[in-house]
Amino acid sequence: MIIVGITGSIATGKTTLAKIFAHRGLKIFNADKAVHHLINHQAKPALLKTFPQIADNTNKQNIDRKKLADCVFSNHDDFNRLEEILHPLVRQQMLKFIKQAQLNRCKMVILDVPLLFENGLHRLCDYVIVADVPLYIQKKRLQSLRKLSLQRQQVIATRQLSLMEKRKYADILIPMNNHYVYLARKIINVRQKIRLI
Repeated sequence: MIIVGITGSIATGKTTLAKIFAHRGLKIFNADKAVHHLINHQAKPALLKTFPQIADNTNKQNIDRKKLADCVFSNHDDFNRLEEILHPLVRQQMLKFIKQAQLNRCKMVILDVPLLFENGLHRLCDYVIVADVPLYIQKKRLQSLRKLSLQRQQVIATRQLSLMEKRKYADILIPMNNHYVYLARKIINVRQKIRLI
């Protein structure tokens, strides 16, 4: 089974790229969705113990996601504690996904992971694709993300390798400033190329 990692920097089109692969019938592990699920389930007890202030006002057994975000994005040490709780669990989920895909005899799967290089998860992959855009397009997209404050954008950016660094480590670069039809064709070419390498 071929394991392909997809990554990129904030607002470069990584998730869009993974969706195109999904539309082509490939199984996708989405790390962001895994984190969202973990916060509400397996990671919840540890998070509430570490950050008691994030408990929901109406139900102390639940997490107020806004409080959690405000907490970790305003304090570097708290962000580290959050990652110490979540990252091992995400890795477990990912390994479980890979094992299940192998049992199902999948020929290829996709790992959609923002911090693929940063957390050493690229070592699980046969190939790594980086969603790539020019810096001016990335900045323009970030400006349109009104729900994401400038402070949060900066925190996320500082915890990721720069796009320039990710380009160096990529096996394949896919420019994400093109039309969907072009990207879909590019995906077909990438799948053929991977099988031929």
